[in-house]
Amino acid sequence: MSSTHQRTRTATGLAPLLSGVAFAILTVVAFVVLGHATSSPKIGSPTSRIVSFYLAHHGSEELAAYLLAVNAALLAVFVTAGRSQLSAETSTWPDLFFAGGMVAAATFLFAGAVHLGLAESAGHHLNPTVVQTLNALDINTGLAFTGGIAIMLVGAAAMLSRRSDGVRFLGWIAIPLALINLTPAGVGAFPLTAIWIIATGILISRRPGSNPRQ
Repeated sequence: MSSTHQRTRTATGLAPLLSGVAFAILTVVAFVVLGHATSSPKIGSPTSRIVSFYLAHHGSEELAAYLLAVNAALLAVFVTAGRSQLSAETSTWPDLFFAGGMVAAATFLFAGAVHLGLAESAGHHLNPTVVQTLNALDINTGLAFTGGIAIMLVGAAAMLSRRSDGVRFLGWIAIPLALINLTPAGVGAFPLTAIWIIATGILISRRPGSNPRQ
């Protein structure tokens, strides 16, 4: 019985690490590798350019959309496991951390649906105006995502900066990251947020069930 309990605790302790690392890596794959973020059409791109791009990359863009749904699940696991590891206090900050992460996860699902609709509308030769509208919506879903991430980071900053162990510095780093995510630079700064998520997953997984305070 004790062996089973120990394995369960180990798996629970590793959840923030595994989900955080997988989320960060697969998000980059979805946006950069499959989604061609650096070369995809912009808001002001001609309709013909948008249609031709999604016709040429129809398969990879659809896969990117489905991968966003996987990322939503991974982020949900990360914030759920993270709150469990860090919430041995009576404040509401762990709940804010969890709520922000879930908002961001829901936005990933929405972004995936919009992106899939964009790829499908081009692939099925729908009205080019529809494709152009979906492209504009697809580009701007990043605002909702970064807003959720910012809420998550504010909760994390309040939790972690009050600790007295090795994860405290992550709380202070979360403050400027939260501010950046509330600006137009938030989407472009995702690699920094991804590094923070990985580092947080690693450090809190090494301290399962602990919540040292000053």
